[in-house]
Amino acid sequence: MRQNWRKQAAGRVLAVFGAAVLGLGGCTLGGREEMEVSSPAESVADTSEEWTETAVAESSGSSEPSGQPALRDAMVMVGGTLYIWAYDAEFTEAPEDYSLAGTVDAETDSRPQEDFEAEGLKEGAEIYTRTDGEADTIFVQQDGGWSAFIPYSDVASAYEDSKEPWTYDRTDQQAGFRITFPDGSWRQMEGGDSGINTFSGNGGMVTVIQMSGEEAQEVYPYIDTEEDCEELLLNTGISANFEIISFEAGLADSGNDPDASFYQIQVRYTDEDADYGYEERYALYCSGFFWQVQILTKDGGEEGRRMAAEILDSFSVL
Repeated sequence: MRQNWRKQAAGRVLAVFGAAVLGLGGCTLGGREEMEVSSPAESVADTSEEWTETAVAESSGSSEPSGQPALRDAMVMVGGTLYIWAYDAEFTEAPEDYSLAGTVDAETDSRPQEDFEAEGLKEGAEIYTRTDGEADTIFVQQDGGWSAFIPYSDVASAYEDSKEPWTYDRTDQQAGFRITFPDGSWRQMEGGDSGINTFSGNGGMVTVIQMSGEEAQEVYPYIDTEEDCEELLLNTGISANFEIISFEAGLADSGNDPDASFYQIQVRYTDEDADYGYEERYALYCSGFFWQVQILTKDGGEEGRRMAAEILDSFSVL
């Protein structure tokens, strides 16, 4: 049974959205019931099934995607545009009016930054673009199979009308967690054995970090003063120009760990060139584990704070 923990100190109610309460099950990380888990990429594919089938029919003359296994998390940077996997296609040669633009020259574990850098594709995979530049879709040939890729921005647009929240759930795994995002534009950008999971969507980015408490003390030492908070932001924030809106630190209720502690930071970035205008960061030390949820929003005002509060309030582990 999930049990919510709360900050022990009564504290002040935050004017914009109230104090967030994270359900952390008394910090009990084991003994979960098995449940079906949907990956972010499967959510993307399921939600856009009708659109994908139409694209396949137009591109390959078939209404059923086929070919190599889906590269659902693959992405590649071409011409300064980030492309993500859309569907597999059964081609024997390059599509008509498409020509070889280049090959994947580097693999990365995070979002590609340079042209022909890719995640989830092999070095040497061939990238084909339309010769006349009239189509946004590109095709990738890898291991004899073909896949279509579309601009990531188009996917966000396709989900623009999707107001249903999307929940990422890994609570069937050791030290797993659950978090809900505002709409269908969100997807996982990075995740794995490193204990770092990054998500991106309309208007923001969220990073969830999990590691042992002992390891965290060297990387993310506990802070309990606003001076320490300021130093932390100078070292790990997205800009040196910021205003601390709120800082709280203290004990957290936990049936397993009476010494469980937390700190919570709300900060507005004042640098006009900063990619994000607002950050909410929550760190918890409990039962030998460290958790940090970092939420960045492009909107530095009330709307950004509201979105960050809803995301943080949804975060939980068992």
